[in-house]
Amino acid sequence: MNDWSRRRGQLQGYLAGVLDGEGSFGIYMAKGTWQGRASLNMQDPEAVLLLKVLYPLGHFSVRIKDGKQVFYLVYSHLNAFEMVEDMIPFL
Repeated sequence: MNDWSRRRGQLQGYLAGVLDGEGSFGIYMAKGTWQGRASLNMQDPEAVLLLKVLYPLGHFSVRIKDGKQVFYLVYSHLNAFEMVEDMIPFL
């Protein structure tokens, strides 16, 4: 196993724990069809940005909620499925 594979596995394990504790997974009705979605919303940007680096196809945004910055990362459709499928061994 090369160094990047080991580090990627460690990152996936860490991010799977963050997603399990702070994120959400679901199927939602949008525009008349059911769509899968995975999201992570946190005030600490480090885990959110790390997830974005490892899985770049999510939509990233920053909003103000209750006077504090909240960092949002949302994966929709196949992007959500592919990310979750890749992380299943760690969830």
